[in-house]
Amino acid sequence: MTGDTDTIDSATTADPAGGDQAVTPPGAAGGGAAAAPAPPPPPDYVRDIAISRALADLMKPIETAATDLFAPEKQAARDAIVKSYRTACATDGALGVKMKQADKEFDRAAADMLAALNNWTPLIGDATKPLGKLLKARAALATKMATFVGAKEKARAGAQQATKDWAARHADWSAPEAAIGKIVDGYLPQINTLSAAINTADNVDAPILSFWMEVAPKHLQISDGTLSANAKAALDKVTGALKTAGYADLADWLDPAKSQANGAVHLIDPDALDQQRKDVFAGWKAAAETQAAADYDFKLNPDDLATLKAAWDKLKGDVWIKDAKASLTPAS
Repeated sequence: MTGDTDTIDSATTADPAGGDQAVTPPGAAGGGAAAAPAPPPPPDYVRDIAISRALADLMKPIETAATDLFAPEKQAARDAIVKSYRTACATDGALGVKMKQADKEFDRAAADMLAALNNWTPLIGDATKPLGKLLKARAALATKMATFVGAKEKARAGAQQATKDWAARHADWSAPEAAIGKIVDGYLPQINTLSAAINTADNVDAPILSFWMEVAPKHLQISDGTLSANAKAALDKVTGALKTAGYADLADWLDPAKSQANGAVHLIDPDALDQQRKDVFAGWKAAAETQAAADYDFKLNPDDLATLKAAWDKLKGDVWIKDAKASLTPAS
């Protein structure tokens, strides 16, 4: 081949400025062999075995749940759970009637206080007012407390709580109509009481707080999310004020998508119940696996405040000198 075309056989290529350039063969760098990838770290068998032992204990209740969810001989029991839930959720079913009443009363109460929220929501971010002052102190203390928690301690505590939460969610989804009904029974009587207080009391601030921080999170979690325009506007006003003031964690209480994504019990189509139970089971199993690893890592190298203080007691002041001298003295 001639001219400006590449010359493959001679391993040269045309230079745009004229002449030929040598082509470095693939896999070669400066004429040498390509660098080999770093070998993977050796397996930590001690850690793996310790985690397996811890996981075996955590898996005992999960094993029972797996049998309930997947064993062929348990199919009749699974069908009975779906049938019971379907009956309860029907328009004339016990749960269907109860939820219709809860939806109606919650929507009415939220819509009725829309105007009152114009005076209430500014209290959230006003640190000169009691509510704003308390919320600011809460956030500051949470930040300060976080500095006293080690990374491994935090991971272990979070993993333990997650396993506990997923186990509770599995129990809820094993009898969802009972779990949802219990939640409704806990807040439904409060709605009329709080509405009456908001409409008649001279000071409505406390009842409004109770409605949005105690009643609303529960109802929004379990309901289908349908709200009238005014009720939705009231909800948006409260969540907006919380986020603007820097309290996104509290705004999340009013976001059912977050709680439902984490497996919290709520109204669903009966046809989706069987898969929902399996999804929650998977969340529980994954949480247990995470906990087993977090427990081991913390026990191997604890970083909680008490452990760190005990270590510091051996190093503070001039206490450390004795150990330092011992480490510098050759063994006899």
